[in-house]
Amino acid sequence: MLAEAERVEAIPNKPPAAVTRYLSVTRSIACSSPCLRKGALALRDQALLMLLYNTGARVQEVVELRVGECGS
Repeated sequence: MLAEAERVEAIPNKPPAAVTRYLSVTRSIACSSPCLRKGALALRDQALLMLLYNTGARVQEVVELRVGECGS
């Protein structure tokens, strides 16, 4: 059993996981405000940014959304 225990002990440890950091709401708004337009598309842009931020969805996931896939 000693040989088996030595083999197990020889297995290298995993490196520590990277710390996930998030933007605060204030910083998120500050980062996105230069991207926001004025006019007809401003509401659409703001809605998309809020959807991405609030759900944690990836851009590709939002792009692939279709009407009727959500809810019910």
